[in-house]
Amino acid sequence: MADYQSLLDAANKREKEVRAVFDKYDDDDCPASNGHGTLEEDEIMLLLEELGLLKPLKSSKDRVEFLAEQMCKFDTNDDGVLTFDEFKPFYNACKDLAAGKKRTAPARTVSGLSEETNNARMAAMKEKKLKKAEEAERLRKQNAEMKARIANKGAADSKALDAETEKARKEFLLQKRQKKEAEAKALAAQNKAHKSKLKGTGSRTDHDINDDVAADGGTMGDSRTQKAQEGRDKLASREADYKQRGQDLKTMKATTGSRTDHDINDDVAAGGGTMGDARARKAQEGRDKLDAREADYKQRGQDLKTMKATTGAVVDDDIDDDQLAGGGTMGDARSRKAQEGRDKLDAREADYIQREQQLKKMKATTGAVVDDDIDDDQLAGGGTMGDARSRKAQEGREKLASREADYKQRGQDLKTMKATTGAKVDDDLCDDEMAGGGTMGEFRGQMGLKN
Repeated sequence: MADYQSLLDAANKREKEVRAVFDKYDDDDCPASNGHGTLEEDEIMLLLEELGLLKPLKSSKDRVEFLAEQMCKFDTNDDGVLTFDEFKPFYNACKDLAAGKKRTAPARTVSGLSEETNNARMAAMKEKKLKKAEEAERLRKQNAEMKARIANKGAADSKALDAETEKARKEFLLQKRQKKEAEAKALAAQNKAHKSKLKGTGSRTDHDINDDVAADGGTMGDSRTQKAQEGRDKLASREADYKQRGQDLKTMKATTGSRTDHDINDDVAAGGGTMGDARARKAQEGRDKLDAREADYKQRGQDLKTMKATTGAVVDDDIDDDQLAGGGTMGDARSRKAQEGRDKLDAREADYIQREQQLKKMKATTGAVVDDDIDDDQLAGGGTMGDARSRKAQEGREKLASREADYKQRGQDLKTMKATTGAKVDDDLCDDEMAGGGTMGEFRGQMGLKN
């Protein structure tokens, strides 16, 4: 609450400060004042100078442009003066600019006009405010010169100088008032003439405008007759053009038949020679291409027949003597694979026999570990050591029996595998399974080979 009150007090203090400055320069005692509750550009220029806000601006051009720009921003209703409500943001902005701060101008009401029209209005407004700013700068210079003269005069001439200053001030106010009155009279006269023009508009609006005077002299009737004749001339010209185009089209259609004949062999081609020569050359090229294609097809047919004839000789029922890509015969490869299979089965059988032997030895030696010396020892969890050893021995015997049964089953499976493996290795490979699926016989049938 205290912070809000302090902010409110600061705002009220600033408001009073701005009001005091505004009232000072709107007072009739001020040399540039109009005393009407508004500040014009010459008053604002004097205010800015006396407050030291024009010091950063070195030239008259800079001061004129600065004032015009500020008026464009803060004169929101474009009446050429600042009311107190318009002056407050203007004054605060000028103070902030002098302190190096930036402020945004108040938003203007959107006019609803097009961008082009709005830009034209803004340009005209800026031009008008530039002219007023130039007049304000001229008055500022006069005021500065007067102050300099006062500073340079001695005490003896001060009364005469004061009288001269007062006289100049009154003359300036009189000229300004007279100028305002003249502008007001001119504006009133323009408004009166406009009202009179509007009042007489009804009497001038009739149904016959042929006798009205046009902008270029002459009457509206003459202008309308001239425009009507120009329109008729354009229509007549367009109609004649369409008729000519229609006639040209008919002529073109009529003569097209005579130019199209059935014998073009004697027509001259673009590259020289006759069309007959060109057509004969193209026909010969076409026949040559057909002959070449026919010969190619015949050669391909012959190659296919040869391939089929020789393929049959390679396919026989005995592939043991077929040569492999890596060297050797198919029979050698099949024998080698069969031997490798038998070796793996023998190795696996020997391993199972060895494991079974180890299991029997383990069972024979397990009984010697269990003695009667500690059977009556009490265990920490209850019961005797004899009970625990009996239970563990039983579990061990069950595991050994299960493992023995498993090894016997594996041995039986191995014997079955060995017995059936010999049947798969034979001289008839038509029922052999291929890596990609299907049998060798099916593959040979797909290739058109005899089994």
